[in-house]
Amino acid sequence: MKFKNQQQQTKNFFDQEVYKWAERSKKNQNIFQNTIQQRNNFVSKLAKEKKIRTHLDVGCGAGDLLDMTSPFVDLGIGVDFSSKMIEVAKKKLVRNKGVLLSNASIFEFVFNKKVNLVSANGFIEYLTIKEIKDFFLLVYKNLTKNGYFVFSSRNRLFNLFSLNKFSELELNESLFFKFYKESIDLTNHSFKQYVKSQIIPLVEVKYKQPKTNIKVDVRHQFSPLQLIGILTKLNFKIIDLSPINYHPVTPSMFSKNEEFKKISNVINYKIISDEEKIKLIPFSSTFMLVVKK
Repeated sequence: MKFKNQQQQTKNFFDQEVYKWAERSKKNQNIFQNTIQQRNNFVSKLAKEKKIRTHLDVGCGAGDLLDMTSPFVDLGIGVDFSSKMIEVAKKKLVRNKGVLLSNASIFEFVFNKKVNLVSANGFIEYLTIKEIKDFFLLVYKNLTKNGYFVFSSRNRLFNLFSLNKFSELELNESLFFKFYKESIDLTNHSFKQYVKSQIIPLVEVKYKQPKTNIKVDVRHQFSPLQLIGILTKLNFKIIDLSPINYHPVTPSMFSKNEEFKKISNVINYKIISDEEKIKLIPFSSTFMLVVKK
C-alpha cells in the first residue's frame, strides 16, 4: 500500500519509537496510568463484561491490549502496519496461542470471518477524513450481529479548556460555538439526551496544528458529536462515551506535577459514576466511544 505523507510520518515515528512506546504501553495497576494504559484498561474491561469471543485490535502496537484480553477471549487478532511493532508484539505474545498478528494496513487486511469486537486505540487521528469514514464502514461490515466497536479519539473540545496555543487557534474556527454548546450539553444533560443533540460536521481544521511530542504534522481531533454523526448514519447504536486523561488543571500545570496525574486517575476511576462521567469529557484530552452493530 502506498502511504500518504500523514501515514508515512506516522509509520516512521512509531518505527523509531517502538521500544519507548512498548514501555509506555505496559499494563499498570498503580494509581497513575498514562493515556495508553487507560485506553487499554477501558477496552479490556468492556471485552470481559460483554463476554467477547473474537477480538480484533487495529493498530495493535506492542500487543499489550491483546495480552490483557487473551485470558477471556477465544481469538485475538492484532493488525499493525509497523513491522517493528509486530516484532515486539510477537515476542510478548509468544505464549498466547489464541492470538494472531498481522503486519498490514487494515484496509488490506483479509477478514477470514466476522468478529465480536473491534478496537482501535490511537488510530483514527492518523487517517484522512475519507479514510475514517471508510474505516468505520469496514468495521461495520466485518462485525457480527450485535458486535461492538470501541475506539479512542483525541478530543477537540479539550482545546476550548486547555488555554494554550490550540485554544487560541480554535477562536477563529467556524465551529467554535458549536463545540462550546456541545461542552455545555455534556455537563448538563444525561447521556441519552446528549446523543440526541444536533450533529456537528466532520471537517478538518483550517489551522496548522501546533507541535506535540508525536512527530506527525496532522493528528486529527474530533468532538464526540462529530463522530457520532458518521456512526449513526452507518446504523451503529451509540452505547457509551467515556473520558480518558482527565485534566484537573491546565496542561501546562498538569505536565509539571505527577500529583495532578494521580488526581486525574482517582477522580476518573474511583469517584465518578457512569452516569456522571460524560461531564468530564470537555476537560479530558481523549475520549472513548463504544458503538454496537
